[in-house]
Amino acid sequence: MLFNRTTRPAKESAVDFLYNRLKAQQGKITIVAAGPLTNIARLIADKPDSKAWIKRIVVVGGSIQ
Repeated sequence: MLFNRTTRPAKESAVDFLYNRLKAQQGKITIVAAGPLTNIARLIADKPDSKAWIKRIVVVGGSIQ
């Protein structure tokens, strides 16, 4: 099956992407983390002003064996 690729990889880091989106819509964005929390941790550590702009963080965790 062939897919029509209309999007390109982002030129900014995940941290910069999150920061820019949060800054543009302060208090309106809920982050749903379904994997490692590294980028969220880096965002808060490197750009602490962004913490106030996050509406909520939902962590989806657990494991099935």
